[in-house]
Amino acid sequence: MIASGNDFADLVDALKNHTAAITSLVATLAPEVPDYVGTDYLARKLGVSPQWIGQMAERGDIPRTCIAPKVSGGRIWKFHRDRIDAWLREREEG
Repeated sequence: MIASGNDFADLVDALKNHTAAITSLVATLAPEVPDYVGTDYLARKLGVSPQWIGQMAERGDIPRTCIAPKVSGGRIWKFHRDRIDAWLREREEG
């Protein structure tokens, strides 16, 4: 049996809908990991306040290589996620 043009269009529409649903499911179950994290992320990991993380960064307690350049020139700290996670692992091991 040969599919008609309408059957083909319906099939394409169904595939588009399924693809959108799968994409949404993947984004929910395995969200993209951000390259940069803020003080809230690090504060949760260390069990301290975000303000304390800012003070640690200012004192140099957090390696400078973990700190991302400030974008706005303000007091908002951002950290390279991969580097800060590695530093946290080193703290736990050492």
